[in-house]
Amino acid sequence: MSKDMIFQDVFDLVKTSLPDGWKNVVFFVWISEGCQEIKYYIKTREDLYVDCFQLEKEENTTIVNLLQIMDRIVMWRSENWKMMTIQYDCNQECKVFFDYSSGCDDYETIVTSWKKNYLV
Repeated sequence: MSKDMIFQDVFDLVKTSLPDGWKNVVFFVWISEGCQEIKYYIKTREDLYVDCFQLEKEENTTIVNLLQIMDRIVMWRSENWKMMTIQYDCNQECKVFFDYSSGCDDYETIVTSWKKNYLV
C-alpha cells in the first residue's frame, strides 16, 4: 500500500466525526520500543483544538478508528522514525512530518513538546 493511500485512509476514517466548520486535523503517532500511541486533535472554527476523545460521538467508535489507523501505519512503516505528525486542512491537503530521534523516550516530555510545535 502506498503512502498516499495510507494518508487517504486515515482521513477517511475520521472525516465523519469532524464538526461543521473544522479547520484542520492533526494526528500524533508515536512508536517506541514496545509502545505505540496515536491520537488526533481537531481545530474548530473557534480556533480551539479538541482532543478526539472529547468529540460528541461514541468513544468506542473513536478507539476502533484509531486502532485501525495504527494497524495500517505499523504495517506500512518501513523507515525507522519514532514520531509522525499528519496534518489535514479543510481542503483535505495533507502534510506529514517524521521525527527519527524524538530526543528521549519520556512520553510526557514528547507530548508536551509536540503540542507546542503542532497545536498552534
